[in-house]
Amino acid sequence: MDLAPDTHEKVRTVGPGAHFGMEPSTAAAVGRRIATAGDLRLTGVHIHAGSQIRDPGLFARVAAAAADFVAPLRDRFPETVELDLGGGLAAPYRADERVPSPRRYAEALRTGLREAGARERLGSYRLIVEPGRSVIANAGLTLYRVHARKRLDGADEILAVDGGLSDNPRPSLYGASYEVLNASRPRGGAERAFRVVGRHCESGDVVASSAVLPAGSDVGDVLVVPATGAYVFAMSSRYNGVGHPAVVFVRDGEARIVVRRETDDDLLACDLALGGPETVRTARTVSGGASRRSRAR
Repeated sequence: MDLAPDTHEKVRTVGPGAHFGMEPSTAAAVGRRIATAGDLRLTGVHIHAGSQIRDPGLFARVAAAAADFVAPLRDRFPETVELDLGGGLAAPYRADERVPSPRRYAEALRTGLREAGARERLGSYRLIVEPGRSVIANAGLTLYRVHARKRLDGADEILAVDGGLSDNPRPSLYGASYEVLNASRPRGGAERAFRVVGRHCESGDVVASSAVLPAGSDVGDVLVVPATGAYVFAMSSRYNGVGHPAVVFVRDGEARIVVRRETDDDLLACDLALGGPETVRTARTVSGGASRRSRAR
């Protein structure tokens, strides 16, 4: 059964070249060994096909595959089998994106289980799903301040902002596409396309390759990138020595800081003073380890 999703190759976890999980035959052999190991207990099966999946039919096939895998091994499981069908339901990152609704997702899973005869073949089972980004992505947004406006060769213009690759690596990693809005200027007037870029010394540090914004967008404006509630802050880093941004919760007009912005002191907190006793001890440890590795070679 083909479970490879139609999504970006870097977020596909099933199919040729994927290094996650096991082949069904290998997993079945492992399941039999676990069942007879004595100290271990086989409780269920987990299948996760990938992320940003827009085809409900794939979720139906995943559900059916889980039931088909467990059925021949049913006597190895406890009374109730756990079927973790993973997640991967796509979230809309742009206003024109169309993705299946949570209801359609649930219907697809139910269809797959019914067509595989899960109730008759498995008896009692507990269904687990991981909705992930489809629930949380659009609950968050990122604010950037424009630090420079620059005309490139030709007609292109860029807006450079005070963040980018360090706080959201997804566009650089696998071409994630985001909407960008200008919170400082009303819409309705003249507009033009800008390339919105980050602050880092990487030509791939692009927040949006073509964002249609008010033509007068300029230094000091605040830009808004919606749908950054998932896999953005969690993937952020201190690349180029840039601290993590603050996280603010907003509800009913009230704002509350839940993660403060990192300071220079935070960035240096784990550094040891050069020449101090801690540095000497650490240097000796590293040197000793290197010597042992050299002798081993």
